[in-house]
Amino acid sequence: MVDPISIHVDTYGTGIKSDKEILRIIKKNFDLTPYGIISQLDLKRPIYKKTSCYGHFGRNDPDFTWEIPKKLVFEIEEIKESKEINEKQQN
Repeated sequence: MVDPISIHVDTYGTGIKSDKEILRIIKKNFDLTPYGIISQLDLKRPIYKKTSCYGHFGRNDPDFTWEIPKKLVFEIEEIKESKEINEKQQN
């Protein structure tokens, strides 16, 4: 089995987008197969000694590729909806 059995999204009602919409965005933008995760994060490099000291999250190190934000691809309807929500929040 290559694809994940399940992906769970629960914003506990605090999300601007619905949990289903967020799940669709995740599936569209991230390859969550083992190969996809290894490739996207370039994990086959000898970087693990660095991660064993001071943790591996929240550090500004170019070797920690998981700290680099990824540009997400949205559908046209999602972009329009996000703009409308932002405009409402600003008013």
